[in-house]
Amino acid sequence: MTPTTEAPFRGRVVSTAGLPDGQLLIRLALPELARAVPGQFLYLQLPGGPQPLWLVEAHGGEGWLAGVLDGRRLPEGYAPAPGGTLACSRLQGEGFGELSGDKLVVLGQDEGVAAALFLAQRLGRGRARLVLLGTAGERLPFRPRPSRFVIPGMPPGTIAGNGVMEQAGIASRLAITGMEQPGCHHGTVAELLIAWWQSVPDWDRQGWALAAAGPWHWLEGLQQQRPAGLPLADCRLP
Repeated sequence: MTPTTEAPFRGRVVSTAGLPDGQLLIRLALPELARAVPGQFLYLQLPGGPQPLWLVEAHGGEGWLAGVLDGRRLPEGYAPAPGGTLACSRLQGEGFGELSGDKLVVLGQDEGVAAALFLAQRLGRGRARLVLLGTAGERLPFRPRPSRFVIPGMPPGTIAGNGVMEQAGIASRLAITGMEQPGCHHGTVAELLIAWWQSVPDWDRQGWALAAAGPWHWLEGLQQQRPAGLPLADCRLP
């Protein structure tokens, strides 16, 4: 599907919340698009031009969706105001497609972090067993927090996870290449994946698969680095 920034819909801004590194969490009342699936996104018409809203949650029955917007690309001091409306594009992308395996490791990099969180919440802890999130920038769009889950094979000191995943009962770990942050792996998501897989005993290696979202060049690298025997369903984002 070719991305288009045409904006035939209007969504009402329910809430706007600040996130680390200048990101914004925007919740929209938009029944026409509220049946979005993990990995889809849309464009908002904003001052300065269209900007992608990376969807992290959607509720078709209640008619709303929420996503992460890069506030650093907006005019200084501007943020969508609750109660106002925004012109929105159609849903972009096709999501992850068919997922194999009954035990999934969900990976998200940069723009794919929101899609990974969306997918893991939809799957639930019965199928989403581990979530690995990373960025090549300075910070992820949430505050890392100490995880209550012990994950075998993790590098020393890699104890931070995502709060939404903690609440959902899903283990997670974080990788940041741009700068060191306490509790986060200073390196790549692929390094965390390989370290974890090496700790999985032979008797437990059946039924595992990967679902990954991120820029196409990152996914190409992951395809080459992933451990043999782990099938990969990917969601390529622009």
